[in-house]
Amino acid sequence: MPDPNTGLSSLARELLSLDSRSSVSNLPIADHIESVLTGFAVERLDYTDAAGVAKRALVAHRGNGSGLALSGQMDTVPDIEWQEDPWSARLTDDGVLQGLGSIDVKGSVSAAIVAARSLPSRLPDTLLIRTDEETTKQGARLIVQSSQLVQNTSRVRSWGWSRQGSSRCVATAQTLHSPV
Repeated sequence: MPDPNTGLSSLARELLSLDSRSSVSNLPIADHIESVLTGFAVERLDYTDAAGVAKRALVAHRGNGSGLALSGQMDTVPDIEWQEDPWSARLTDDGVLQGLGSIDVKGSVSAAIVAARSLPSRLPDTLLIRTDEETTKQGARLIVQSSQLVQNTSRVRSWGWSRQGSSRCVATAQTLHSPV
């Protein structure tokens, strides 16, 4: 099995290098995330936001039935007051990865993807990857309202995160940490 730490660092740097501020299309980061989800059924939930910008939420599932769900978002806040390129994905001398979204939330999404890919294939797992979390939460709403993968999963245990810290919820077919 490959070293998950190496995969995590590489994936986090790849995601950090992509501009996914809420004001721009997240299709490039969604496409990249989808490309690393080999072995998962991936559902694309496309929409256009109020400003006419193309957006996509992703639901990915592997295995039969319900299981563990990991959740996170692709969009970031605006690039305000950065002294250096916010998409350079810099690794400091003391091993800290810096870039817009490194903490909230591209590092966490990278960890969720690496964790999901590392689980034994006999354990079903789902990734709920939202967009517009920093603004309208439309990606979360679309997952709840339209995702066939979520609706076909009768019960999933979800670990999510937010700026307030970790959260855990158990729900039937609506597994998200954000109120919608």
